Amino acid sequence: IVGYKIPLIEQDQTSSGQTLTSDQIRTLPTRKVNTIVATTVGASSIDGGDVSIKGARSNGTDYYIDGIRVTGGIPPVQDVEQLRVITSGLYAQPIHNGRFSRAREFYTPKYDSDPNPAQRDDFRSTIYWNPSIITDKSGQAEVRFFCSDAITNFRATLEGLGNKGEIGRADHKFFVQKPLSIAVKAPASVIVGDVLRLQIAITNKTKYTAGGHLNFTVPDHFKPVSIAAAVIGESIQLAPGETKIIATEYTIGLPTSDNQAVAIQFRADEALLDAFETSIRTLDRGFPVRLVASGKAAQNAFNIQLRDPVEGTVKATLTAYPSALENVLNGMERMLQQPGGCFEQVSSCNYPNLLVLDLLRSTCIARPEIESRAITLLEDGYKKLTAYECKTGGFDWWGSDPGHEGLTAYGLLEFTDMSRVFPVDKALIERTSKWLQSRRDGKGGWQMNPNSSHGWQNDAILGAYIAWSVAEAGMGKQFKLEIDHAYNIALQSNDPYFIALLANALAAMRDPRAEILVEKLLEKQEVEGSWMGSTHSAFRSQGNALRIETTALAAMALMKTGKHAEASGRAMEFIAKSKNEYGFGNTQSTVLALRALIEHAKITKTQRGDGVLVVQIDGKRVREENFSSSQINRLEIKDLEQYFTNANPQVEVFFEGSNVSLPFDLEVKYATRLPLNVPNCPISFKTELGKTSASVGETVRLQATIKNETSQVQASPMVVLGIPAGLTLQAWQLKKLVDEKQCDFYELWDGYAVFHFEQLGPNESRPLVLDLRAEIAGTFEAPASRAFLYYQNELCVWSKPERLDIRP
Repeated sequence: IVGYKIPLIEQDQTSSGQTLTSDQIRTLPTRKVNTIVATTVGASSIDGGDVSIKGARSNGTDYYIDGIRVTGGIPPVQDVEQLRVITSGLYAQPIHNGRFSRAREFYTPKYDSDPNPAQRDDFRSTIYWNPSIITDKSGQAEVRFFCSDAITNFRATLEGLGNKGEIGRADHKFFVQKPLSIAVKAPASVIVGDVLRLQIAITNKTKYTAGGHLNFTVPDHFKPVSIAAAVIGESIQLAPGETKIIATEYTIGLPTSDNQAVAIQFRADEALLDAFETSIRTLDRGFPVRLVASGKAAQNAFNIQLRDPVEGTVKATLTAYPSALENVLNGMERMLQQPGGCFEQVSSCNYPNLLVLDLLRSTCIARPEIESRAITLLEDGYKKLTAYECKTGGFDWWGSDPGHEGLTAYGLLEFTDMSRVFPVDKALIERTSKWLQSRRDGKGGWQMNPNSSHGWQNDAILGAYIAWSVAEAGMGKQFKLEIDHAYNIALQSNDPYFIALLANALAAMRDPRAEILVEKLLEKQEVEGSWMGSTHSAFRSQGNALRIETTALAAMALMKTGKHAEASGRAMEFIAKSKNEYGFGNTQSTVLALRALIEHAKITKTQRGDGVLVVQIDGKRVREENFSSSQINRLEIKDLEQYFTNANPQVEVFFEGSNVSLPFDLEVKYATRLPLNVPNCPISFKTELGKTSASVGETVRLQATIKNETSQVQASPMVVLGIPAGLTLQAWQLKKLVDEKQCDFYELWDGYAVFHFEQLGPNESRPLVLDLRAEIAGTFEAPASRAFLYYQNELCVWSKPERLDIRP
C-alpha cells in the first residue's frame, strides 16, 4: 500500500444547487478550461501486456446564471439575478439539458486481510484514479491505494485547478519491488509450431546472499527443447544485488486440454518467495475456417466439405435451441466475435441485450442470471454509445461533427427501444429527435451532411430507412411529410428492401396503407421464402447480408399486419437456415434477423413434446440426446469430429417423437493450409515483414496494404492484421495512422490489430506501416491476416502468415 501527501490549492466548497451570496459570487473561480485530461502511460507488465489508457472528464463544477451556462469569467454581481451551482464528482449526475458528465472508472480488485498474495496475477496499468480530491485549508490531501503485483516503475500524476483557474500539475515516480523476485515476459498467445524461449530473471534486492529453488509448470503440449542444466529443483544462490537469467525453450504442439497456464515459483524451504502465473492461448496454425449449417425440420442432411484441413484442428458441435431466447443468446454471443469500433457496430452488438430483456419481460420468463448479465452489458453499451454524440447534435460513425442523418435515426430507434427495459436519458432522445427534425429539407427529403461515408447517399433508400426508424421509435407524426414522401416512392418501387422498410413504418403507425405494400411484397417472395433487395441496404449491405435484412424486414411487416402466416413462416424458415459464424451475416442483418425471430416467437404458440435428437454421420447413428417439453437450456453435442472418416462427411440430424423438432445449427471449425480467398474480390490485401530475424529490443517493420481493385467506391473495408507473438505494437504509431488518415479507427485483439476504414475510393490503396518491438525470444508465426468488406463480410481475402525468429 502506498500513501501520499499531496499539496494542492484548496478546491472551492460550493455544493450542488446552492444559491450564493454576492461576496461568494465575486470570489468564484473562472472556468476557461473545458476538460482536464488524465493520461496514464502504458508500461510493459510482467505478463507482457501493454496497456495505454486515456481518460477525460468534464468540469467538476458548472455555473448557470439566469438559466444560461457560463464557461468564462463571472459577470458583474449587479447583473446577476440568480446563480445556481451544479457540481459533479466521481459519480456525476444529470446537468443542464439532461446531459451527463461521466467520470472514468477503473477496475480495482478487492483485497483480503493479506495484501501480499502468494501468487502475483494483478498487472493493471492504472492502479488508482480519483477525480475529486479535496484538500484541507493548507492545500494538503492524502490518498492511499494498493499497488498492483507488477515489479516495476509507477508514475503518480496530479492535476487540478486553482481558485483563479490556474492549472496545476505534478508527477512523481516510485518503484515497487520484493526482496527476492522473479520476472518473465510471456506472450498472450502462440501458434502450433512456434518455438517459445522464456527468459526467467531472478533478482536479489537485499544486501545479503540469498537463494531458493525454482519450480515451474507448463501445458502438456509445450514440449521442452532445452532448460538450463542444474537449475530446476536445485538451489539457486544470488549475491547481493545479483540477477540470474534462466533460459528455457519449448516447441508448441497441439493442445490436448483447456489447461494452458504457465506457473513459476521461487521457494526457500517452505517459504514462497515469489510466484507468477499466466495463461498462454494456443491458436491453430493456418487459415481459420468456420462452417455453420442450420435447420429446424424433422429430417435434415448436410454434406460437409473440409478443404485441406490441418491435422488435429477440426472441431464439430451441434447446438439445438428449445426456445427463441436461447437462439437470440447464441446470436448475441457470435456478434461479440465481430469488430466493434464505430457507432453502428457498437449499437448493433448492444442491440441483442435489449432484445433479450424485452423477450424475458414480455413473455414473463424467469431467468435471473441471463437478465442480470444482459443489464450489465446493456449499461456498458449505453455508456459507450453516448460517447458518439456529436457536439452540434446527432451521431456519427466516430463521434465527430457533423452528425449523420441515417446513423442518427438508427441511434434514435435503439435508444427508444432501450428505454423500455433500461433507464435512458429522456433528454438524449429529445435532443436526437430535434436534431433529426432540423435536417429535413421541407420537401420530404433530407439535407445530407457533406461528410457522408460508408456508402451512404442522399437517396430514396436513406429516406426510407429514416422513415422506418422514426416510425418504429413512435415518432411517425413528427415526420409525417417525410414518411408520406417515402411511401409515394415505395408505391412505384420494385425494390423489396425499400418496400419492406415503408411497410414496417406504416404498420408501426397503424396506417392501413401498410397492407398495400405488404401485398406488393407477397408478389416478390422467392420460392425458398426470402426476399432480395434490388441494389443495397441503407448500410450498403449487399449479397447474403442484404437478402437477410430484406427478408427479416418483410417478415416483420407481414407479422405486424396479423395476416399471411404461411408466407411469414416460410421467411422465418429461410432466416433460421441463414446463420453463419458471426450470427446472421453482418451486424445489421443479425440485429434484424433477431428482431424477426423474437416477433415470431411472441405470436407463435409452439407445442413441444418429448423427443430425441439424433445425429447420424455417413449412415451411422453416432449420438443422440433426449429432450422434454420443459426443456429451457440449449442442447449441445460436442466432439462430433471424432466420427469424421473422410474430408466430406455426410451429417444427418433428425428428431424422433410425435411431430417434434427444434431449431439447431451445426458448427464445424478447422484450420486449412490454403486460404479460401473469394474469387474476383473487389479488394486485394498483402503483408510484408521487413526481416526474418531480429534480437530482443530491435524493431521490425510490418507493412500491410489494402487496395480497391475496382472503379467503384468500396464502403467500410476492414483489416484484421495478425501480429507474431514476440512482437508488440507501439501506441504512438497507431495514433499516428489515425491522425494521418491512413485509417479511421483501430482496436486491439489478442494477437491482432484491427483497422477500420470509412471507405476506399476507386482504385485507392492504403498502406499501414508498423514498427514492432521485439520483446520475447522465440520463433513465431503471425495469426493469418485478412481484409474484408464489413457489410458484405463474405467478400474476404487473406494474406500469408509472416514468420520471425527473435534471438535473446
